[in-house]
Amino acid sequence: MTTHRKSPNRPRRIRCENCKSQDISRIDSTGEFVCEDCGMVHSLDLKADSNEVISHNTKAKRLGSEISRKSASRGIRRAIKATRKRPSYLERLKAMVEDVVPAGRIRDSVKDLLEDYNDQDSELWRKRRKLHGGKDAIYRMRVLVSGALAALFSEMEHNEANTIAREWNIQHKDLLYSRTMFRRFLLRECRTPNIEDLRNQRKRELLFHLERYRDFLAERVGWEVASHIFEAALEELGSNFEPVLDVEESQAREATIQSTKYGTRSSEYASWSSILVAIFDYGMSSEIIRWLEKRAAPSSGGNIARDFSRRANARTAALSDGFEEE
Repeated sequence: MTTHRKSPNRPRRIRCENCKSQDISRIDSTGEFVCEDCGMVHSLDLKADSNEVISHNTKAKRLGSEISRKSASRGIRRAIKATRKRPSYLERLKAMVEDVVPAGRIRDSVKDLLEDYNDQDSELWRKRRKLHGGKDAIYRMRVLVSGALAALFSEMEHNEANTIAREWNIQHKDLLYSRTMFRRFLLRECRTPNIEDLRNQRKRELLFHLERYRDFLAERVGWEVASHIFEAALEELGSNFEPVLDVEESQAREATIQSTKYGTRSSEYASWSSILVAIFDYGMSSEIIRWLEKRAAPSSGGNIARDFSRRANARTAALSDGFEEE
């Protein structure tokens, strides 16, 4: 067992080069000297013909000394702990991204967003807002990662933000808080747009989400039917003065976005609502609605999807009763 004892023969002027303390002990088994205050290990070469002290210093864990943590002083234990290499909070967030996002542009984008926010706005580990879905550190990290993905999705970069958030059981309010935080960061240098810029941006976002829903739907019902649903959804939005159809441009400019049926909704939610209207009007069953909800619904789109699903079930039941009467 390694023991420490005060060195009775050490020169008075020996001080720890790290903290300048004179509280230094000698390790009998190695002949080394250890500072009791900071844990620095000193390999001392005392010359017989002079009082000169040659000190080769390093941290306790790095010199190769075998020091028992149980018998070590508080300073030594603190030095051993300080030399441990642990991943930073940002590195842990990036590792979490690598676990859920395939290698490619989206993975690089979300990692860059996390790093830029951490460096340019505020350190992510300091985010201590009370969350609704959990208190543990892993849940908080998942909220940040899913929020960064959702913010990029709002910038029309395809990713599985909503799917990942559902798999992680992220509460909608927590996802909304995180997404808004990163969205504000992304938009911090944007100039104030005029009405025409807002309309063009709205149109791009609506088409982006509608095309995404169409692609998902094509996997289930085929491209021809999915394209018909897509066109019907465009008609639904255009009839409510949303800037999606060229023939409606002159009429749409007479109304502000806020005055439309979907104007107070996000582009993603407006697109989702219009696609459900088109699916229901086409006569599709609730099974198709539920399938699409699991694949592509926005985080806040579950309620309206269930409403249309119930309406589709009621229509199917009414048709069944009619056939039985005949």
